[in-house]
Amino acid sequence: MIQDLGATFGPARVDLVNWRKTPVWRDRATCTISMSTLPYEGATFPERRVSEAGRVLLAGLLEQLSIRQLEDLFTASRITLYDAIDVEARSARAWVEVFLDKVKQIRQGPRCPQ
Repeated sequence: MIQDLGATFGPARVDLVNWRKTPVWRDRATCTISMSTLPYEGATFPERRVSEAGRVLLAGLLEQLSIRQLEDLFTASRITLYDAIDVEARSARAWVEVFLDKVKQIRQGPRCPQ
C-alpha cells in the first residue's frame, strides 16, 4: 500500500531545519508568498499576493490554536515518527515552535498594500 505517493517518490519528506529557515513571505513589503523555494519550485502553485484582510484573518485563526492542540496535531500526524529525521524533529514541541514562528511572521509587519 502506498500511503503518500508524493512522499514515496518525491524529495525529502519532512525537514524541520529547512522549514524553520523558509520564510512565510517572499516579499513582506508587498505581502507576496511563493512556494518557489520548495521542491519542484512549488510545482503548480504560482506566486500570490495576500490581502490585508486575508493576512489578518489567517493570523487570527491560527492564533486561536493552543500549544496543546498544536502538539496534539503534530503528534497525531506522526511527523515525529519518520525514520529520516533528526533527534530534534522527533519532538512535537520543536514543530510547534516553528509553527508559532510562522504565525508570528504572518502577524508582524506593516499592513499589506491594497
